[in-house]
Amino acid sequence: MRQDKREFIDSLAGEAERAAGNRDTRSLFQISKRISKKPSFNNSTQVLSKDGELLTKEEEQSERWAKHFSEILNREEPERMPELQQGVPLNICTDELTREEIKRCIG
Repeated sequence: MRQDKREFIDSLAGEAERAAGNRDTRSLFQISKRISKKPSFNNSTQVLSKDGELLTKEEEQSERWAKHFSEILNREEPERMPELQQGVPLNICTDELTREEIKRCIG
């Protein structure tokens, strides 16, 4: 397995050298990203109950997520609302663009 991994990394390094020689930065970036990426063996997210027990059944996990978001999103109104300052009016021209303005921007 180590030998295969070493050969794989060497082949990627060769590809990276060729990409660098051809000034192909996109391929070079993708190869370096691929080399540095850690392998993930388990993509599933563990869901724990409030007691810290692992929930294995999908139904239990769904109920726990529903309870979690219900607690977070359904809060009481604050006693005192924050005071917001009025915004500063901006002097922005909203007239139609002229052909000359478009040419000047493109140029």
